[in-house]
Amino acid sequence: MITEILAVAASVVSGLGAGVFLAFSSGVMPGLARTSDAVYVESMRGINRAVINGVFLGAIFGAVPLLVAAAVAAFAEGATAAGWLLTASGLVYLAGVLVVTGIRNVPLNERLERHRGTPRQAREDFERPWVRWNGLRTVAGVVATVLAVSALIAL
Repeated sequence: MITEILAVAASVVSGLGAGVFLAFSSGVMPGLARTSDAVYVESMRGINRAVINGVFLGAIFGAVPLLVAAAVAAFAEGATAAGWLLTASGLVYLAGVLVVTGIRNVPLNERLERHRGTPRQAREDFERPWVRWNGLRTVAGVVATVLAVSALIAL
């Protein structure tokens, strides 16, 4: 029973993380793309400051510990197929979401915050790479969630 609870929690939290990135890919960034450079830069700076909160950070960083705990519980109960699916989910989320966030998106956010050139220069340095890396995070988050849900089916 604990394995199922952990796997459900891991699936939900990884899905929430994927959903955040999907919202940016499908709505926020296309919407901001229609704005002036100054509005774009100030909006992204404001968003980057606002997302540093417990709800956002829990949704993004909570998946891996839950996936690890669920995988350990699955292996301990002899549910090896589910254990491997949860392990794969955790690795995909770790590499494709957390590592990409830490080495790509966050440094871009920090550079945007410090940028002192024109809004046009700031946007040109930021927009394309940030959107590209966010797309990768979105795909990785969705794949991780599908793997976690597949583990639930395998239990």
